[in-house]
Amino acid sequence: MVIGPIDSCTLNSDGAVDLHTSMGSTGGLIRNHLDDCLIGFNKKIGLSSPLQAELWGIYIGLCLAWDHNYKHVQVQFDCSEALKLISSPLAESDAYALVQVIAYLVKETFDNGLCYNSM
Repeated sequence: MVIGPIDSCTLNSDGAVDLHTSMGSTGGLIRNHLDDCLIGFNKKIGLSSPLQAELWGIYIGLCLAWDHNYKHVQVQFDCSEALKLISSPLAESDAYALVQVIAYLVKETFDNGLCYNSM
C-alpha cells in the first residue's frame, strides 16, 4: 500500500438499477490515506438509468469528501461511460446536468483535479 498525503482519500462508488422497476440506488465509501474506512453512504435515487445511478454515486461521494476537507481524491468506479463523460474536456457543457456539476466541482474545489480508476 502506498500512503498518500494526509488530505487525500479514495472514493469507491457504485450505482444499480432494478431491471423491472427502473428504480435506482447508489452507494459507496470513502477511505483515508491509510486505507481506513471513514464514511459510507447509500441513497435511493428513484427512476433512473444505470449511468445516472453511477453519476449520482460519484457526485454524492465527491460532496462528502469535500465536506470532510479532502482535497486530493482518487475516484474508483466501474462504469466506463461515466469515466468518458466526466474526464472529457467538454464535460462542463455535457447534456447531462450531473456531468456538468461533477466537472464544476472538480475544477473549482479539488486540488490538481481528480484521479479516476475504473474497477
